[in-house]
Amino acid sequence: MKIKLISAVLASLLASSVTFAKPPEQSTTGSANAGKFTQTFSFTTSSTYNPALEQLYVSGLTSSFSSLSLDVFANGNTSGAISATTAAGNLTATFMDKKYAWNLAPSTTYTAIVSGTAKSKGSQFTLDGTYLASIAAVPEPETYAMMLAGLGLLGFVARGKKKAQATA
Repeated sequence: MKIKLISAVLASLLASSVTFAKPPEQSTTGSANAGKFTQTFSFTTSSTYNPALEQLYVSGLTSSFSSLSLDVFANGNTSGAISATTAAGNLTATFMDKKYAWNLAPSTTYTAIVSGTAKSKGSQFTLDGTYLASIAAVPEPETYAMMLAGLGLLGFVARGKKKAQATA
């Protein structure tokens, strides 16, 4: 009788520890200057992605932002701008896959757009998610333009040196 009771308790403990396993999480921090802003991020769902449990949310202090919103794009679908709500001095906008007729898929990359109004320069927000393999900021077009200009300048300098060596 005691052995059955002990084995039942052990089986229950093992089952509960598996049930409460922590899902993979990812987080990144963004920064905004005073005024309206929009920043684009790409995120990849983990191989163990579960649409019923997944959450992606952006949060920032009410002292730093007057508004925040999150929009998720997946295969031609959009969540629409999810406006942040205020609680305990934080603005938080949450995307929960289970609320939509379409679902995200495991091991797939999607786009999230964070926008809002920052009260001061350097206001920081956090983009967090469960069941995600990665979150990364997408560079602005100006970043690519500056990189191409720098590579062009390097090519011009290298060409000038090669020409100078040929005439010497």
